[in-house]
Amino acid sequence: MIRRTNVFAESEDWLETYLDFRHSGERYGDFAVAFRHACANAAFDRYVLSYRLHGLLARMPSLVVGGLDAFDQDYYQTRYGQSLGGHRSPKYLAWAANIALTASSFLFTLAWILIRMKPLAPRPLHFGLACDYVAHPTNAFVWEEIGKSADDILIVFRSALPHREMPADVVGRHHVVATEGWFSVLDGLRAMARTVADHGRLLHHAGSLPMDFFRRIIALCYRRIMYRALFNRFECDYFWGRDDYNPEHALRSVELRRKGGVSFGFMHGIPSIAAIVHQLRHLDFDTYYVHGRHLSERYYRDRWPETMRVVPIGSSGLSRSELKKLAAPGPRTGVACFLSITFQIAETIDAIRTLAAEFPDRIFYINFKDKDQDEPTFGSPVSAFLGEGIKNVVRHTGRSYDLFFLCDTVFSNGTTLAAEAIQLSLKSYVFDFFPDAWKSLPYRDFPGVCISSVESAIALMRSEQPFPREKWAEFIEMSGIVPWDTIRQDMNLPAKDGPLAHLALQPTTMGQSECRSTSAPHYPEANKPCPFALS
Repeated sequence: MIRRTNVFAESEDWLETYLDFRHSGERYGDFAVAFRHACANAAFDRYVLSYRLHGLLARMPSLVVGGLDAFDQDYYQTRYGQSLGGHRSPKYLAWAANIALTASSFLFTLAWILIRMKPLAPRPLHFGLACDYVAHPTNAFVWEEIGKSADDILIVFRSALPHREMPADVVGRHHVVATEGWFSVLDGLRAMARTVADHGRLLHHAGSLPMDFFRRIIALCYRRIMYRALFNRFECDYFWGRDDYNPEHALRSVELRRKGGVSFGFMHGIPSIAAIVHQLRHLDFDTYYVHGRHLSERYYRDRWPETMRVVPIGSSGLSRSELKKLAAPGPRTGVACFLSITFQIAETIDAIRTLAAEFPDRIFYINFKDKDQDEPTFGSPVSAFLGEGIKNVVRHTGRSYDLFFLCDTVFSNGTTLAAEAIQLSLKSYVFDFFPDAWKSLPYRDFPGVCISSVESAIALMRSEQPFPREKWAEFIEMSGIVPWDTIRQDMNLPAKDGPLAHLALQPTTMGQSECRSTSAPHYPEANKPCPFALS
């Protein structure tokens, strides 16, 4: 849906006006960024409903749809220029439901504070680095790269279930669940006062919103207190966040700053199916690491806080030793095909089939996420293709990045790996068979990558012209600096290496420049202190 509609970007002005994002800093204070993030997520779900209704009414034009709230009806009117008709859900129902949600959230948070209060709370333990745990193959070398030592790192689980299962990469390390903080009696009383003020403020300003919006917003009160308790028990100089998709990261940053800590975040994927996506529109970290300058400066920077440093570091998918290994000569003649769920999967398969026949001496590695195979529109045609028994087409089930050591060419339907391949000196192409239907593809902003026909793909593979890598230096960082060294310097740790010559587009010195917005900040008041902050 996102590829065909670009619905979030095209509806953003309406959403910002409808929910008065412009004044969210004045109304919501410390919750402003998290409020906008939560609303953007909730609104996107509503847009999906709107498109489904539009399709239904196209087949059944006499259908009358009633019981929808003002948000759905006003959005439908704006998006399609026609009224849904039918009666609206009365606003008092939203108020009643949201008052109930506020009461239950307040009582739960109050009880939780009481449970976590300790009359003789021990002094907090200090760690140089705390890391938000996400199961990922890069965890081990990330911790080794940006931590002073294993004893100086605290692994923070978001919930108890993965903590009970105890992943192998955490064994032997300090670890905790985010809910296991505590309060002294005095701090507990302050937290109670804080949660009274927060619940009252959010209900006052957001109580009329639809319940699915409000439940995301009011839940932030508990999340804030949870992080306050965590940082009472564990003080950390830096926190490495992996949850930019979730609004509560903004409240963690607020509470971390109270304790003098610094919040780091990382854009773990380049938005590839559309330039602007709702999950990344509203963020709050002290330093946010991105792959390159272009997307941040052109599409995002004016919506992010002025105070947030945005630093391009390129790909973080390879370890330091793997980045160095890329310099070693070797026969990399394979073709990596990174597939994903898309409306053009049939055309993509046809193209790969034709390419494999055209270049029988080259192996085409088909790589995709296992979970995508459960989607019938993707899994069925891909399985049928792999079942054809084409000798030089094989399924690759290993780590995607391993293909960079076997291949010199990459094809994809738009993925972060397409840009990372360019950074790491591979030729990379994105199938763009229907440019009119695929509304927003950021790879079109630069030349030589998007291809609309298999004939173009064949010509490019046969061409002896060098790939225009130098034109992509703004899209993804190509200084040759190991990304971990940039982060280490931001943590006042020494870099371990200079720029890697085989990856550097041009000679450079250590140190990264920050991304800057080309326009005025969209929410300037969101960077001002809360008018009645209660510490």
